[in-house]
Amino acid sequence: MKIYVSIELVNCRRIDANEYCSWNKTGRFKDCIFEVEDKNKDYYAYDFINTRKLIKSIKVNVERHTWVEIPDDLEMYYSDTLF
Repeated sequence: MKIYVSIELVNCRRIDANEYCSWNKTGRFKDCIFEVEDKNKDYYAYDFINTRKLIKSIKVNVERHTWVEIPDDLEMYYSDTLF
């Protein structure tokens, strides 16, 4: 897995199915139709701050995780722009 962006996760909150579908309609998926099979299931949104893009991606040894805790001693160099 490679890390391209770092963020600081500040909150995780429960949302309903409709908000979950809206939350995923961004970027290249903005014109897609999102539906969920179970509208009573718990869905979550993540609130974060300090989103920064790395100049050079960093390879980490983890298996199939979206969220990775970055060790404090890892040196990262950030781009001036996010995109």
